[in-house]
Amino acid sequence: IKSFFSFNVQDFQFLKYARPVNPSLSSILMFGYLWSMVRLFKYGINKLDIGIAVLCLGFSFYIYVYTWTYLLVVNGFLALWFIFKKEWKNVSAIAFIVLAALIIAVPYIIASLKASANPMYQGVFERYGFVNGRSLVASKLGLIGLFFLFLSFFKKLPNATPLFAVFFVSGLAVINQQILTGLRTSSGVPVPRLTVMTASG
Repeated sequence: IKSFFSFNVQDFQFLKYARPVNPSLSSILMFGYLWSMVRLFKYGINKLDIGIAVLCLGFSFYIYVYTWTYLLVVNGFLALWFIFKKEWKNVSAIAFIVLAALIIAVPYIIASLKASANPMYQGVFERYGFVNGRSLVASKLGLIGLFFLFLSFFKKLPNATPLFAVFFVSGLAVINQQILTGLRTSSGVPVPRLTVMTASG
């Protein structure tokens, strides 16, 4: 956002959306899922939106780890909210969506379990940036967003709905999941390059 309003070309972050599979396809699945959730709980539960939610969540397992973890956290917070409100029909809809999506994800889950059993898995895991740590991640934009979220509820603005609050808080929770899991993703960990040895050395 800051670079968009800057007159200087600082980086080429916009090019990320020109590459498959992430973030172009993962964003379609994530926002498609959130869109279906908005429709489900604003206009009523229907088969079309449930089907879209199931497909978006199910296929997100094959695209990007943060997409499906974020969507599962969204489901968890939504379920807790509807349990608090005693809206059992909505809780049942969320449970059905998650279970149906997990059926789609079965091949991914099996492949992940097999990969984790491989002796080389730990080394590859670390080279791709997964390291031990429980440090808190707090960005300026996240704190500003949290401030405006509280302000919108305090001022009782029309867009201050529990649904969008859940979407935002879920993002903060997923970014800081390492506090509970002890495993964080660090983009600063270099991936070793493959060196090709020739016959001459």
